[in-house]
This record gives sequence, C-alpha cells and structure tokens, in this order.
Amino acid sequence: MFGYHYSISEALFRFGEGIVYRFSNSAGSEIAWCCPSFYTLAAWSNLIYPIALGAALLGAYAFFTLTLAYCVAPRKCPE
Repeated sequence: MFGYHYSISEALFRFGEGIVYRFSNSAGSEIAWCCPSFYTLAAWSNLIYPIALGAALLGAYAFFTLTLAYCVAPRKCPE
C-alpha cells in the first residue's frame, strides 16, 4: 500500500521499532513513550489491508446474492 512490503515475521520484528520520547520530572525519574515508526505502520497496514479488502468483498457478494435471491428470482405461486 505504501510501497513497503514486509513478511509477517519482519512486521512482527519491526513492531518494537519506533521513536522513543523521554520525559523527566522534577524528581529525576524518566518516562519513556514509544511512537511507532512509519515503517512499522506501513508493514502492519500491508498485513491487514488484504484481510479487510477480502472481508468487504465477501460481504458485498453476500448482500447482492441475497438481494437477487429475494427480489429478482421467481417466487413460487400456489396453484
């Protein structure tokens, strides 16, 4: 999607990478917060995007199939 194509193992390995922001308070203790890098987000989007696309296409297929079966197909009439 973004041009970065990682395998699942590479995406899991890169999950821990990112930018670490460090803050220290007046007592001297540090707080670290990790922001995921662009490469990590690109890897996970390449992993999740095909699954979401497949689910959307399957849902659309089911919707239109049921619509055709209910609205267009000939109904049985009692004789």
